[in-house]
Amino acid sequence: MAGYADVGDALFALVNTLDISSVLPGGWVGAFNHPVKQIDDWPAFAVVPATDANAELDSVSDEVDYTWWVFLYYSFNDAATAEGSLRKLADLLATRIRKEKRATPPLGLPAAYALGSINGSWGYDEEHGLRFFRLDVQIKLIQPLT
Repeated sequence: MAGYADVGDALFALVNTLDISSVLPGGWVGAFNHPVKQIDDWPAFAVVPATDANAELDSVSDEVDYTWWVFLYYSFNDAATAEGSLRKLADLLATRIRKEKRATPPLGLPAAYALGSINGSWGYDEEHGLRFFRLDVQIKLIQPLT
């Protein structure tokens, strides 16, 4: 049965193995599977759960919709370079997730039958000097109640 840990691990592995050498030859410097309060080096990413919803399918199983946030982080310190790199990283990530949407099963999770909506948003945290892109990834799973 796939749950939070399985989905989180699969998304983390997908982002962690994303080839970003065309944008940044050094690859990821920081990788987190939890919310991030402070980042000391760039580029970094975090994969964190956001929401879940359950719908009863029948007497023995539920459909569960998990939404996970995938954050890509960069620094404001060199804004022009950082912004260009972050936009390219966001393109790579969104393209990879859209490809995964067509995989059977998505993210290699047997209980998963679809990736739902995939939405991105941009933001910043002036206090910590962070510029970020957040991709919301919804995954639909069938969970037996036994």
